[in-house]
Amino acid sequence: MIARIVLSTFAILFLALITSAQRIDKPPLVQNFGYLTQGLLNNLHAPSSSIDAWGPGWIPQHCRDWVKYGGYDEKDITTYNIHYSDCEQPWVVCQHKDTKLSLNTMVDLFGKLPVLVRSHVKHVVNLPTKTNGYAFSQDGSIALFGIDDDGIAVFIHEAGHCIDLNGGYAGRILSSSQDWDDAINAESNVPDPYSATNKVEDVAQNTVLAVYDVVVPGGYGVLEPNWRNVYHQYGTLKQWADDSGKLLQSEGQCRWRSANSETVAANGSGAGKRRMKMAREQLMGKPDVSLKEGIEELPTKHFTTKGSCGAI
Repeated sequence: MIARIVLSTFAILFLALITSAQRIDKPPLVQNFGYLTQGLLNNLHAPSSSIDAWGPGWIPQHCRDWVKYGGYDEKDITTYNIHYSDCEQPWVVCQHKDTKLSLNTMVDLFGKLPVLVRSHVKHVVNLPTKTNGYAFSQDGSIALFGIDDDGIAVFIHEAGHCIDLNGGYAGRILSSSQDWDDAINAESNVPDPYSATNKVEDVAQNTVLAVYDVVVPGGYGVLEPNWRNVYHQYGTLKQWADDSGKLLQSEGQCRWRSANSETVAANGSGAGKRRMKMAREQLMGKPDVSLKEGIEELPTKHFTTKGSCGAI
């Protein structure tokens, strides 16, 4: 009986994943989200912030993973603590020396995210690329490759993945819910061509629309005359966000955070790496990335959007 229950549960989860990965057979309302950029930049306001760099020799595991994925050298990466005035817990980010997006601009764009949206992101890893810019999310961290300084929609999109796929809607995943199926079925369109990739990407793109609708005076309807064609989608997302602690509100203080990935010794290998790690711990001190008292730790699920997120 137990085996049957486990098998049935696995089959249900597998079916949900397969269904979420299917393309959505709806035409796009618009061809791209470029017309949202200025309204988002003008109406999302980053809190005051300060930056301090880690000493040499340490790197978050998630940063190491993305650096290795991109084929970069860890010696070209600097890790920083970003302290925003709306959260006692700093965010740990990693910056490549040759990246297109400057550290200060990255801090500003990331800081523009509503604080409870931002709180679902572990790390931001900012890397260069020789191709068109792209980004994706994995296990609560965001990797940026060649993102421009007007890429606010990219930050919202990727943070939307971190909320959705980590169960940030009060423990639920919107993209695999019946509510999302109903919202799509009620519409004549998806927001843009990227939204049609699958339900996971549709939720992330509708996160951008929902944030726009909340923070820009008059909402999305002032900008887009055919907003009703996609309202069930971004309206459903707004309702789920409200029911999960009013996630999209742009004011307030952080109440929860995803725990940071493990801090590991940078570079080196084998016995030499172990000796270096011991020396650093004794002489320099391993950076403390534990959550501060009073910050609730969000549960973490394993997920990745590498298979669907791409060029932007």
